[in-house]
Amino acid sequence: MGSKFFIRAGIFWRQALIALTILSYILKCKYEEFWDSTYFDGKREFSYCTGKFLGLLYQGIAIFNISISLYALYFLVPI
Repeated sequence: MGSKFFIRAGIFWRQALIALTILSYILKCKYEEFWDSTYFDGKREFSYCTGKFLGLLYQGIAIFNISISLYALYFLVPI
């Protein structure tokens, strides 16, 4: 039980940090700057804040998928 608890706590802690970081970027960046995108040579480029937000969002989704997989392993495989 001890190792399972620490692994689950670590996963929860990582998800909480990602959520807080995403919220800090949303609050830090202005609404216009955050969602504004510019067109350069026919290509769409996002602002710096939007890029950081999307990167953290994808990282959060990946961590969530890994945590679901680990939970499934805990319930299916006896340790």
